[in-house]
Parts: sequence; C-alpha cells; structure tokens
Amino acid sequence: MSSGLDVRQLYKGRIEAATEIWSKIMRNEVSTRNQLEELVYIVYKQKGIELQGLE
Repeated sequence: MSSGLDVRQLYKGRIEAATEIWSKIMRNEVSTRNQLEELVYIVYKQKGIELQGLE
C-alpha cells in the first residue's frame, strides 16, 4: 500500500508547477489564454513533467 508521502512525491513537480503558474496569473503576468498555454508548456518542460495532451 502506498503512503501519503509517496503520493506527495509523485505529484510534487505538478504542484510546484501549478503554484508557479498561479503566482504569475495573480501578478497579472498572464493576460491571454495563449500566454497561459505557453507558460504551462514552458514550466512543465522545465520541471520535466510529461505534457500529455498539451503538445
């Protein structure tokens, strides 16, 4: 059986990416859907997260 720590490790990169992206949205650094899509692509790529369905 998997422990809570294992699940956190599994999703750590995605949570960090979401936090970074949301931070930029809240600082009004993203104003269009196209900018958001580009930002998600860049951040996921930097963190080595699979871009399933985004490419």
